[in-house]
Amino acid sequence: MKGKWITLTVLLAIITGAFLYLKIRKSDDFEPQIKEKLAKLVSEASDGLYKLDINKIEIDITAGSITAKNILLSPDSTRMSQLKNAGTLGNNIYTVSLKKLDLEGLSPSVLIDQKNISLDKLVLESPEIEIIHTERMQGSKDTSNMYEKIKMRDQSFSVKQLLLRNIHKNKKSKKVSSFKDLSASFTDIKIDSATVNDSTRFLFAKDAVIFLKGFSQVTEKRKYHFDIDSIALRPQKGSMEFYEMKLKPEGTKEDFNKLITYQQDRYDIIIKKGNISNINWFSLLSNDGFYGDEVKMEGGTVNIYHDRSLPGGPRKADNFPHQMLMNAGIPVSIKKIFLKDFSLSYEELNPKSGHTGTVEFKNVNGEISNVTNISSAISNNNFIIVNASADFLNAGKLDAVFKFDLVKEKTGAFSVDATLGAMDGVKLNTITEGLALVKIKSLGVDKLQTHIDGTNKSASGTVHFAYHDLSFDVLKNDEGDLKKRGVFSFIANAIIVKKSNPGKEGEQAKQYAVLHEHDPHRSFFNLIWKTILDGILKTVK
Repeated sequence: MKGKWITLTVLLAIITGAFLYLKIRKSDDFEPQIKEKLAKLVSEASDGLYKLDINKIEIDITAGSITAKNILLSPDSTRMSQLKNAGTLGNNIYTVSLKKLDLEGLSPSVLIDQKNISLDKLVLESPEIEIIHTERMQGSKDTSNMYEKIKMRDQSFSVKQLLLRNIHKNKKSKKVSSFKDLSASFTDIKIDSATVNDSTRFLFAKDAVIFLKGFSQVTEKRKYHFDIDSIALRPQKGSMEFYEMKLKPEGTKEDFNKLITYQQDRYDIIIKKGNISNINWFSLLSNDGFYGDEVKMEGGTVNIYHDRSLPGGPRKADNFPHQMLMNAGIPVSIKKIFLKDFSLSYEELNPKSGHTGTVEFKNVNGEISNVTNISSAISNNNFIIVNASADFLNAGKLDAVFKFDLVKEKTGAFSVDATLGAMDGVKLNTITEGLALVKIKSLGVDKLQTHIDGTNKSASGTVHFAYHDLSFDVLKNDEGDLKKRGVFSFIANAIIVKKSNPGKEGEQAKQYAVLHEHDPHRSFFNLIWKTILDGILKTVK
């Protein structure tokens, strides 16, 4: 009995000693073998394209964990040239530098000797990723043939959880994608013969989320700050969500004017949330294009300010919406864009009155279809169509349809059909007092309907404006205050304008043809507004 206790005590001492030895054993004992094995795995998996350098490896044998520091994964230029000449070089070449890598659930002996690798958790801290890419075909899958690429025909690789924290990218050329402060999570990664053709997985992961928090960028000449509170990209579902997207101008309106030398629209935009479905995520990140089925945006406010006291500036060229799309610089293909619960305001300062006029649209809802600048898509459908409705000045219902001809985008060809329902015309004073020096005392708008065809040079069409009980005052700027011009107001109401259209009971309201030359210094929407205004003035005179 005593011998048994002695034997048990000896075994316990041996086990304890072995545990303590492995616990305190230096990483140097295993480090060269692990480095060599990892470098070999990377080289074989990439057909010799990539080489791996690791500065330091720390090992906890008993915990089955490894920490690697200062890691560099880079392409071998000689092998890259060989593969390129052979026509087998992939679309994308990666360079990855990594400060720290934590690996759990793997012992060094398994890494050195076993072909099939299984990990519990892999954490990559602050990686810097550079992607040099070539043009990609629309809808191409980055995971296609990956199993063949890494040459693991008779091997398997699995990770229960892969985390990439604080991803950074330094842009070095026009063909290098740029992103910073991203994090990514991949769950249940398996690379084997069973998962190679599993379409439910993304990069062999059962679930994946790429998350960006607190993105901020200053535009050229520091006129605007572009911010996004957060972006969540779910590649497996082909969706991307964003929250609190903002384009904020620098400082006050006066501050902004100091940054510009001539008349320019000042934009202040906030979009509360948006969702993009079936997005080609890799094309977006690598600047190869923006491809998606549907974009839904909700809760947006768009405020535009224009100061006419500034110099006119150079002639504006190609500034119609479809022209700017065609000159975007990257391919764009979006089947539908939906806008929900937006508000839009345009404010303009008139130096003659010293005051501003403001046009407001509330509860804007709309659908934009066939947003593309890709020639093959345009050959099938050459029109962008915008169908929208809004509350005009919180007083009348406005419905409008815009059509932009992508085949004739050089000429700026477009058309507009718009209808404004009945409203109290006194509400128009927010526009007319500052911009036209006219204060409406009474006006019942019955209906405004217009059709316009236009180009870069001009717009023409018809305006049907039905109204009754028009009465107004003509104003003047008296040391900053707008005051009534009595004699002019009397003459205008008594002689110049018609009280109503139709003028007699039972008559149809007259429709007038309009033609307005486009001021090359002004915007697309200025051309629309001025053309409709010409028709209104023809009607009331």
